[in-house]
Amino acid sequence: MSNTVSGLSFIHICVFIFLRLYFANGDVSYTIAEEMKSGSVVGNIASDLGLGISTLSSRKARIDTDRDDKRYFDINLSNGDLIVTQRIDRESLCDKKSTCVLKEELILENPLEIQRISIQVQDINDNAPEFSEGLISFEIRESAIKGAKFLLSEARDADIGTNAVQRYIVQHNEHFTININTEVPGRKQGELVLVKELDREQQSEIKLVLTALDGGTPQRSGTAVIVVTVLDANDNTPVFSKPILYPAPEGSSFMTELVPKAAHKGTLVSKVIAVDADSGQNAWLSYHIVKATDPGLFVIDVHSGEIRTQRDLLESDSMKQNLIVAVKDNGQPSLSATCSMYLLISDNLAEVPELKDISYDEKNSKLTSYLITALVSVSTFFLTFIIIILGLRFCRRRKPRLLFDGAVAIPGAYLPPNYADVDGTGTLRSAYNYDTYLTTGSRTSDFKFISSYNDNTLPADQTLKKSPSDFTDIVGGCDYSPEVGTFTK
Repeated sequence: MSNTVSGLSFIHICVFIFLRLYFANGDVSYTIAEEMKSGSVVGNIASDLGLGISTLSSRKARIDTDRDDKRYFDINLSNGDLIVTQRIDRESLCDKKSTCVLKEELILENPLEIQRISIQVQDINDNAPEFSEGLISFEIRESAIKGAKFLLSEARDADIGTNAVQRYIVQHNEHFTININTEVPGRKQGELVLVKELDREQQSEIKLVLTALDGGTPQRSGTAVIVVTVLDANDNTPVFSKPILYPAPEGSSFMTELVPKAAHKGTLVSKVIAVDADSGQNAWLSYHIVKATDPGLFVIDVHSGEIRTQRDLLESDSMKQNLIVAVKDNGQPSLSATCSMYLLISDNLAEVPELKDISYDEKNSKLTSYLITALVSVSTFFLTFIIIILGLRFCRRRKPRLLFDGAVAIPGAYLPPNYADVDGTGTLRSAYNYDTYLTTGSRTSDFKFISSYNDNTLPADQTLKKSPSDFTDIVGGCDYSPEVGTFTK
């Protein structure tokens, strides 16, 4: 009996499918955007199929679908509109498919008729890019070279096409920039690119904000925080700090240490301390004496840097002891540094005056050179100044005579009887009294005038008589006092 019922059910199903295929007509297609509100009109299906409004009601028109869970569309029998009944989310229906089409059917009875309806749902930019993790961590060694690339987690965007992720940007900084990797078709993945070397000693951790942007309108974005932990590399050499002197003699120099003559074996002489800017095993330091005046006299602790005597001091031991101490780190490759220490076996620094300021010899040498240079410069400037002053004074003394000699033009052609031309001074054509002004250089000149037939002319056997007081009013405003002479009979 059960087999008979099953056979009849199968026959009914086959007949139903056949009837639907037989009476199905051509498709009607619509295109809508996702997220349309309930009640929104897709189109007037009655008009598009050529059906009357009364026919919809008389033939019990309805919308049927293959989906049993949700009905997204219905028909308004009063006007023939195909309407949206609930929210349509393209991403939940079609995921990342390039096209999303919903198949619906319009069922008409009496007689049975089926009209296929295709509704294409278009994507809108309703989803923002998202990173799978809000915190992206990297550990990068400070020895990483420029151009090194570090792949970032990809941001996901449920939208498609231009509404999906299009680019990445990173917060402005001096060490990193962002690059888009498009080697995989359909995917855009960001790469962090190192553009400036890292230095853990200056910055051990770098925090950046990474932003993913889509191409929709309005544009949406998503962010994540990038934390870069800079790992140490052995790129710093150990550096000695100021030695701890024990005991510390007052007035001792930087690298000089007094060692008591009565020091016994194991006496603490001094301690050197070095620091390394690196971290971890790159900063583990060890100390060694690489050279000593007396190799068996002093020993240094490998880890603490304490310098002690290996035996009791003897009278025969040299008073001057020089140690070269090396420190090296535990990095790969190991880096090291050295320093020199001067140890004086004495109870009083005054006993060794030639070494009292041993560490300052180089500084004194430099100071001496500076003083010599300064002294030579000052002396040169002073001599130059003196020469300039003397030259100016000489020029001022020569200037009045030069002006006098060049400013007066004396004729020298006609010579009347009883007149004499004295040293090319010209002629006297009439009886005149001449006021003669002599310059400062004329004191050594010898002026003589010949006899004249004119009473007002100086005879040749008489000389010029100087009387400076006669013309004081005339030359009183000058800087120098000229010598004045008059012609007398």
